[in-house]
Amino acid sequence: MRQLRFVSLLFFITLSLTTLGGSQTVTLKIIETTDGHGAIFPYDFINDRGTTGSLAQVQTYVQQERQNPDQQVLLLSGGDILQGQPAVYYFNFEKTNVPHLYARVMNYMGYDAGAVGNHDIETGHAVYDKFALQLDLPWLAANAVRTDNGEPYFPPYTVFERKGVKIAILGMITPGIPNWLPPGIWSGMKFDDMIENELSFFQNTELDRQPQALDPIIHSALDMTRHLIDENQIRVKLNLPAKTLALPLDADKMRIVFANLVKNACQAMPQGGTLEITAKLASSKGIIIHVQDTGVGIPTHEQDGIFEPFHTTKPRGLGLGLVNVKNIVERHDGTVYVKSKVGVGTTFFIELPYQYEV
Repeated sequence: MRQLRFVSLLFFITLSLTTLGGSQTVTLKIIETTDGHGAIFPYDFINDRGTTGSLAQVQTYVQQERQNPDQQVLLLSGGDILQGQPAVYYFNFEKTNVPHLYARVMNYMGYDAGAVGNHDIETGHAVYDKFALQLDLPWLAANAVRTDNGEPYFPPYTVFERKGVKIAILGMITPGIPNWLPPGIWSGMKFDDMIENELSFFQNTELDRQPQALDPIIHSALDMTRHLIDENQIRVKLNLPAKTLALPLDADKMRIVFANLVKNACQAMPQGGTLEITAKLASSKGIIIHVQDTGVGIPTHEQDGIFEPFHTTKPRGLGLGLVNVKNIVERHDGTVYVKSKVGVGTTFFIELPYQYEV
């Protein structure tokens, strides 16, 4: 049997945000269980021995963490829960006229969201369709798509708010299911590539554009990346207009743009340097923002593909940060481009329309 794993310290995130009342820090702890395989109790009934991983043991830990007033806790499931121990088999196929035991336990524990796993699909439509309805939490799989209308078969995402911070959880399932399982088990679905689906999904997410001042968005992005700025001993210089300009922006998404650019700049200056952000009027209807670093620079042959998916020079990077930057800026009717020289530094230019002075 595959043992239940639960992760907490690996998912310890500190978020900083700017609200109307000023800057505040919210600590968010994400606890994820995955590959539960029906392990509700700390005992392996198949091999007749005790185990060190079960929902019962996770519940003790989760209760302890939820009692900490200095943090917000999200409890998530990574899926592969409906196949394994006899208890889930019994409620999958024998005792089917009552709510599933595993769903009742997850509801009792207060799971916030979960992702569907391939071993969950393996139980068949009759099991997982009913199980999804019995959960008090969204069971997510954005890339499991209906073949009749192209819509997600399961809910694709959910959004939580904790002390003013919005957290979006996007669920994915392995696209390898057609290679492993007979078609009747997953009839009516197709499984898209996870990365391509994620990019497509966020590209189509609706913008909430409101008249926004640029200054607090930039300051909030700097707060989000403060640990990188401090660790790399980066000097930050801001040159923002004396008059506040109201821009038609989705503040949350533009915060992602500047946070990504600041993060890239910090990574380009591991030995320290200067990050300079300048905003100025470019015309009667537009503003241009420069995000300039004194880092290692980008070779000329790499600059053309810098906004393409999976283009990265980082050993553990996916090359999606600048893809999101370009997507968000262009959906704001703006443009983004880069100029760089090896050994001198890099400047990203963002041009956006503005509405009026405030």
